[in-house]
Amino acid sequence: MADLPIDILKVDHVAWATWDVTAQAKLLTEVLGAVFVDGADEPHAGFRWLQFQLPSGKIELIEPINREGFLYRFLARRGEGMHHVTMYVADLAKAIEQARTAGYEPVDINLSNEFWKEAFLSPRETNGVLIQLAQTVDPEGTNPHRRTLDEYLADRPNLRPD
Repeated sequence: MADLPIDILKVDHVAWATWDVTAQAKLLTEVLGAVFVDGADEPHAGFRWLQFQLPSGKIELIEPINREGFLYRFLARRGEGMHHVTMYVADLAKAIEQARTAGYEPVDINLSNEFWKEAFLSPRETNGVLIQLAQTVDPEGTNPHRRTLDEYLADRPNLRPD
C-alpha cells in the first residue's frame, strides 16, 4: 500500500481553455499585469499553450490549433472556461500508485518523455476538475523555441465553429 498523501511539490498553473487566446492574453497582461513567460504549439495533440506569471502563480491559456485534438472536442462539448489544474509531483510513478490506492484511476498516463511525465485524475472522479499530475526535470525551465507573445497572437488558428 502506497503512503499518502502524494508528494506535491507545487501547484504550477491553472489552465483556461478558449477558442482564441487574444482577449484573455490582453486581460492577463494589460489589465491584471501578468507577464508572458512561456508557450508552444503541440501539433501532435492539436493545441497551443501560453503561460503567464502573476505574483503567486501562473495561468495557462490553451487554444486548439487543429480540429483533431482533444481541446477542439472539449470546447465544442463544454465551451470555454477552466480546463485543468497542474500540480508538480516528486515521483509520478509513485503518485499514480498512491492515487490508485486512494481509489482514483489516473488516465492519459505518459511516462515516456524524460523531461515531462504526466497523468490526469478525471473530472468524473474529482467533482468536475481535471487534475494534471506532472513530473518535470526543470520546473522553472522554459521552452527554448518559444516565440514572443505578439508572434503567437498574430498566428491565429481561428477554429471556432460557425
